[in-house]
Amino acid sequence: MPFQFDDATSVTSLGDGRYSARVVAGWDIGGNANGGYLMALCARAMRDLTGDPCILTMTGNFLAPINDADVVIDVELVKRGRTVSTTHASMRADGREVLRVVAVTGELPRETSPAHTVPMPEMPAPDACFRDDRGDRWTKPALVDKITLRLHPDDAAFMEKRVTGVARMRGWLSFVDERPLDDIALLLAVDALPPAVFNLGGAVRWVPTIQLTTYVRNLPAPGPVLVVAHCDHVQGNLLDENVTVWDSRGTLVAQARQLAMHRG
Repeated sequence: MPFQFDDATSVTSLGDGRYSARVVAGWDIGGNANGGYLMALCARAMRDLTGDPCILTMTGNFLAPINDADVVIDVELVKRGRTVSTTHASMRADGREVLRVVAVTGELPRETSPAHTVPMPEMPAPDACFRDDRGDRWTKPALVDKITLRLHPDDAAFMEKRVTGVARMRGWLSFVDERPLDDIALLLAVDALPPAVFNLGGAVRWVPTIQLTTYVRNLPAPGPVLVVAHCDHVQGNLLDENVTVWDSRGTLVAQARQLAMHRG
């Protein structure tokens, strides 16, 4: 039986770098498709065009919200090198561009042990963490039904309308149907936690992404991944969010940085 995420990110080649796809309802937050999910759709098309096995880095600029709609993804090969390929892609719905991305694809380094890396942060075991299902007290994001997300007890304060004053969010993440995580899934993982700014106080609301860049550093080992997000700077209605993702071996498998809008 196919996994939900694979069905929701499937693309069909129409030839000449054009692909048709469906932005599937249920991968959204408040009726707006998750940004990492949209980037995963584009990544499918970009990997298909290049024939490369993995996304190494991807930057997306989000131009308009979308959900539950048919889309066309146009992919252009910018350069094919000896080890990596660079592509551009544009996602459109009814002639309106909703997302433009640039990606580098290729093979991940074969070395399993990095020459230098920061250590994995300490984190309680998943069973000791707070299950993010929002219950009846919140407008439940549809995405929560697709993933299992267990938040650090200190970072779930916003769920009880408490303020910690620390713009941080940490959580163990996996798919509900136990789909293994790979490079495409990591594009979703880096954008799947509640925004770290929620723990600064103010209204809990949609925080739309303006731009998101993700680096895939390694393929995850089996099991849930630890996603750690923190916000360093809020000014006016703009904020940044920095994310690291660690697998069950304690290996850094992804990094991300995004600029988002907040009207708290």
